[in-house]
Amino acid sequence: MPPQSIPDWLALVGDSADGYPGVAGWGAKSASTVLARFAHLESIPADPQDWGLSSGRAARLAENLALHQAEALLYRQLALLRQDVPLQEELADLAWQGARGA
Repeated sequence: MPPQSIPDWLALVGDSADGYPGVAGWGAKSASTVLARFAHLESIPADPQDWGLSSGRAARLAENLALHQAEALLYRQLALLRQDVPLQEELADLAWQGARGA
C-alpha cells in the first residue's frame, strides 16, 4: 500500500485516537489488500470480484462501503494533514529553544 493511501486506510479501518469508527467489517488486512491495488476510495471498483479477496468477503465489504461511502470520505478528510492553513510564524520561530526555567 503506498503512503498516499494511509488516509484512505484510516477511513476504512477507523482511528480510535481521532474518534472515527471506520467502515463496518473493514479490517487492516482487507483495507491493505484493496488499497494496494486501487490506492484511493474513489478508485475501488463497485464490482468486488476485482478486489483480490474471496468473493463472499469482498461482497460484504463492498456492500458496507456502498452504504457508508459518504462517511468513509469524511473519515479520510479527517485523517488528512491540512497544508492550506496560513501560519503567522516563520519556520525559524518554531525551532526548539530549550526548556524554560521556572
